[in-house]
Amino acid sequence: MAIGTFLPWVSVKLQLGTSSIYGTPLSSSNISRSLAGIKAGEGKIVLLCAVVAIGLGIVAMVNNAKLGLIAIAPAVIGILVVFKVFADKASYDDKMPALGTGSSVHVSLSAGIYVSLIAAIAVIALGVIGAVTTRSSG
Repeated sequence: MAIGTFLPWVSVKLQLGTSSIYGTPLSSSNISRSLAGIKAGEGKIVLLCAVVAIGLGIVAMVNNAKLGLIAIAPAVIGILVVFKVFADKASYDDKMPALGTGSSVHVSLSAGIYVSLIAAIAVIALGVIGAVTTRSSG
């Protein structure tokens, strides 16, 4: 989860079609930018959840694997934050403004958000597996 916050979460591509300003023709141009998760509030929350889950995982490995179930809480919070970003993107897509002929804005989710989501799911799975295997062997 922590590594995913340093990777790009959102990419924005702006394409400006041929137009003119005060009679001067402008050619078509593309502008592209990416934003890492850590640059936004949501990414900082997911990073904090990752650090807490790592700490709880270490405590579970040292003391008792059943404590790994506690690491599920920050992982669930991380997943909820990632789902909020998905919802924000969907809401933006629904409200996309019209830019005119040949111009467009395309917002897409990038690899970092998916890495964070998959890692959070893995934390939940490992917490459950650790607790179940401790019960069955103990």
